[in-house]
Amino acid sequence: GMSIVRYLAGMAAVMLVLLPLWALVRWLFLRIRGRKAPPDWRHEVLLAVFVLYLAALARQTILPRIGWADGALTVRRWNGGPPNYKPFYMIRLMLFRAKDPVYRAVNLLGNVVIFAPLGFLPPLLWPRWRKGRSILLGVGVSAFIELVQPLVGRTRDVDDLILNTLGALLGWLILLLVQAVCRHKREKT
Repeated sequence: GMSIVRYLAGMAAVMLVLLPLWALVRWLFLRIRGRKAPPDWRHEVLLAVFVLYLAALARQTILPRIGWADGALTVRRWNGGPPNYKPFYMIRLMLFRAKDPVYRAVNLLGNVVIFAPLGFLPPLLWPRWRKGRSILLGVGVSAFIELVQPLVGRTRDVDDLILNTLGALLGWLILLLVQAVCRHKREKT
């Protein structure tokens, strides 16, 4: 099985590798647009994190595994099992039947945590996303992933959609909580 650390390390590696490319593309875009005002660096950093996160998410969920074997580039399909269309079926299996606690954590918590950035990054980037639209984005991205996964040999699972949506919801709720705490602290001083 894959550990959470290896999974996140794989995402981080994709993000780091693509960072120079993103920086170049973004710089060219801003130059071509002829923007005179200095860039808002907070926005630029958050936008880079968001775009790179989406690329890393795609790498871990819908892109074929590209590797190096015997001196040649290889494209390997994922090893998917039968699809699950019964809500909470795999979640119940993971909670009550799976023997390996690490596998359980990766499957359940991983599917939640991996989508939390979809809940908090869009509202930080774009004010109109503050009313919970990012939860719908989480549903949409997860549904897209689940629809595309069989094309690369992955398994379609309605429970992934449920857990991913929960992750986007939690990301958004955590953002609201942090913003409320920050507002409260500012009002006290």
